[in-house]
Amino acid sequence: MTILLYTCIFIILLIALGVYRIHLQISYLSGHLSYRMSICPWARFLNFEFYKENAVHFFGIQLARKEIYTKRVLINSKNRTQKKTGHPQKRSFKRGRFYRCFLKRFRYRFYPVVRNAIRSFRFRSLDLKGNMGFKTPAVTGIVFGWVQSLQYLFSEKVSIDLKPDFTQQKSEYSLNLELQCILFILLWRTILSVLNTGWIYLKCKVL
Repeated sequence: MTILLYTCIFIILLIALGVYRIHLQISYLSGHLSYRMSICPWARFLNFEFYKENAVHFFGIQLARKEIYTKRVLINSKNRTQKKTGHPQKRSFKRGRFYRCFLKRFRYRFYPVVRNAIRSFRFRSLDLKGNMGFKTPAVTGIVFGWVQSLQYLFSEKVSIDLKPDFTQQKSEYSLNLELQCILFILLWRTILSVLNTGWIYLKCKVL
């Protein structure tokens, strides 16, 4: 019994404190978008995948690079109609006052929340290839210059082979992004951000 308890504690610590690798593949060809995101906690021994094939979303689990579980994920967007009740002007006034209060208090804490979320991940590599063209040549040039600047900032970890198309509005690309994070740190910072946002929500709700 003691050995089983220590084994469970070791597994929990390994899951919480282990380094997770996140690999994201996105391709947009001929107007069709496909993706594959894999989350690997144990040196590619255990792998969780979310991907899209033939306009169908899937979730899968790989063990030692062998598929052991696959499930189709249904994503439906339902239009929900809200029932109208009495005093619409009064409710609209209260809702507007709540939103103003929430945005006023949250704007000072937005950047720390975003900064903590970004700091939870460690950037490993980025590979971007394809062609891009936007509505006007000016927009295409601005976006192309901004994207190219990433390669100069992270020359060792970023590889960009992107060609601008100034004649037509058409984009085709493939992106490979690899990150890593420690689950415990990410969860801890997420919980603190949620509690902070919830406290602001309650304070504005009471006012």
